[in-house]
Amino acid sequence: PNPKVFFDMTIGGQSAGRIVMEEYA
Repeated sequence: PNPKVFFDMTIGGQSAGRIVMEEYA
């Protein structure tokens, strides 16, 4: 399986949610 990196992104100082990015090695 591909490792997933979780990025906590903040927009306008508010939490915009969590984005799951799949990195293909």
